[in-house]
Amino acid sequence: MEFLFSKGLENAPLARDIRRKVFVLEQGFSEDLEFDSIDSTAWHVVMTSDGKPVGTGRLFIRSPRHPAIFTIGRLAVLPEYRKTGAGRLILEYLEQEAIRLGAKKLVLCAQVRAEGFYKKCGYSRMLRPLTDDEGVPHVYMKKSIRFPASPQKKRRIAIRSVAVLIALCLCVYGIGGEMIYRDLLVSQSLPASAEAEASWEFSFGWEMLPAENGNFLYARRVINEKPDNRWIVLLHPYQSSSYTITEYAKHFYEMGYNLLLPDLRGHGKSSWAPASMGILDGKDVAAWCEKLSSDYPGCSIGIFGLSMGASTALIASGESLPENVKAIAEDSGYVSPWDALSTKLQKDFGLSSFPFLNAADSLSSIYNGYSMASSSSLDAVIDSSTPTLFIHGSEDSLVPLHDMERLYASANCPKQKLVIEGAGHAQCAYTDSDLYWYEMEKFFFTHMDETLESDPIETGS
Repeated sequence: MEFLFSKGLENAPLARDIRRKVFVLEQGFSEDLEFDSIDSTAWHVVMTSDGKPVGTGRLFIRSPRHPAIFTIGRLAVLPEYRKTGAGRLILEYLEQEAIRLGAKKLVLCAQVRAEGFYKKCGYSRMLRPLTDDEGVPHVYMKKSIRFPASPQKKRRIAIRSVAVLIALCLCVYGIGGEMIYRDLLVSQSLPASAEAEASWEFSFGWEMLPAENGNFLYARRVINEKPDNRWIVLLHPYQSSSYTITEYAKHFYEMGYNLLLPDLRGHGKSSWAPASMGILDGKDVAAWCEKLSSDYPGCSIGIFGLSMGASTALIASGESLPENVKAIAEDSGYVSPWDALSTKLQKDFGLSSFPFLNAADSLSSIYNGYSMASSSSLDAVIDSSTPTLFIHGSEDSLVPLHDMERLYASANCPKQKLVIEGAGHAQCAYTDSDLYWYEMEKFFFTHMDETLESDPIETGS
């Protein structure tokens, strides 16, 4: 299933077709009344399956005096897709978009015969009389949703929680939170040993990027033996380093690309800094790309990331990247670092996110100035104009496929997606290697063949 989200009915012709079939032709409503003035300013979603329309719905602010109250309406599913759960999926998608747009309350006016459906979805009847729409009785309903709290509110809640629980669980909350913070975010990885460096298959040099407090971030630079001025920036997964993506580097090298492999914050030679799960790394990647474009004028740059590196690549896509950056490919990226760490905490330690991750996140806000709970890759992909390939495994239990679908649906850039059937987290390249690298090579070749005026890099005399 795919979702197409746009503002204005003129940008959603499939939504018009679905509503006409369901409300006008099937249910007998007037076409003049069905398509009203609200349509031009409302957001419209169309759900499709294999390219065929399934259903639609719209979202709008009824009154400028109440900009945080959003109305959901015109929810329609074509007959052949009813009783498949499509209606609930469309409703949930509209709710998530409303939250993203700043809604604090959701209301709707439903046909009385559909009241049971909306009750199952968490809506309750409002204290207003029934209304008649062309002889069909309708009921007003509302839904209370727990929206993500602001960082300031989260801090207040954390303080109150500590005050209430201090007598019973100060040790669990305080010491446990510190332990989780140190395990998840404070790097314990050391720079690679001499043996590991000796096993590196390529000749490389270290690049340094100035960072805060007089420190430096580090990356490996690999110049291809075939003269070229095309670069791939490879971003590694969580709790690893640039060494761990050697197999990926080898494939890109064999395609003829030069390589830049940064050690992200909290990892490898950049382990002096706490891991930021991509939150701060996105700006670092943009800086690395600026450095490449300065050091190698006219170069063409692609970015590839795996798992945490994938989310870092997506966050970087929302930064001000140099025009040299032509394409981005992400494999197994997450929407929210909070969700990814919650799953890891449960799998590795059998612990729930509350209170441990809450405590660790509070410490991250204090020590590092950023909160995992308030960070997301969605805003970045919405703002990005860089062509992006979204890759995910259908059996990913750490970062669900739904994350990729949300990211893909929100992206406004030229985009493609590839779902590898049967692949777990960050295992797509191993589950179906031929398909994976065929699509990867085709994607980067398509977007990086138009390089800027440049001279190829010479590998030496």
